[in-house]
Amino acid sequence: MRQDAKTTAAAQAPCTKPALLQELRSTSQGAPASIRTLRCAPGYALTRVSQGETRATLLWEDHSGLWSEIERVAPGVCSAQAAAHRLCAQPPPDSGLRRCDSRAFVAALREDVDQLRFAIDRMRCRGNFASTRYTFSDCLPEQTERRSACERTRVAAWRRDATRWRLITYGSTLDCAVVRAAAPRFPTALCD
Repeated sequence: MRQDAKTTAAAQAPCTKPALLQELRSTSQGAPASIRTLRCAPGYALTRVSQGETRATLLWEDHSGLWSEIERVAPGVCSAQAAAHRLCAQPPPDSGLRRCDSRAFVAALREDVDQLRFAIDRMRCRGNFASTRYTFSDCLPEQTERRSACERTRVAAWRRDATRWRLITYGSTLDCAVVRAAAPRFPTALCD
């Protein structure tokens, strides 16, 4: 009886901010590191990164399920190699990210704050401004007791731009003087 030869391909590395951030932090030599944007193509990723005070655009390649940096250029520059993989073109904006709904605010929190679990408790919108109350959690999945120690509630002020909601400020309460110093047109009725 003849047995067919089987070949197994290495699993692809997940093209996610956490996966690339882990690789970035392993090479950043202690400087605070963050992934600001991410674009993916089969086997490649393009990120805009911050490492301490330094900003750059990185092209990554998937080598057998692990990301490795293959090119670093100035912020906003699209190299020929990144363009060849069609990573430079901006994706069309998601109109849903401009709505006054919890999905839009959770997406903005994950972009501007951190990749935590957020739940929007309250939203109020007026024109291009909004205020929300949200809870975020960094509890471990198996943690079922004393969740109050790892869950926090905050109030945020927002401004809507052409693509999505942008965070103005947040805190345990919304101080209107602080919000209006950053955004003078912010409606006082949203401060409460």
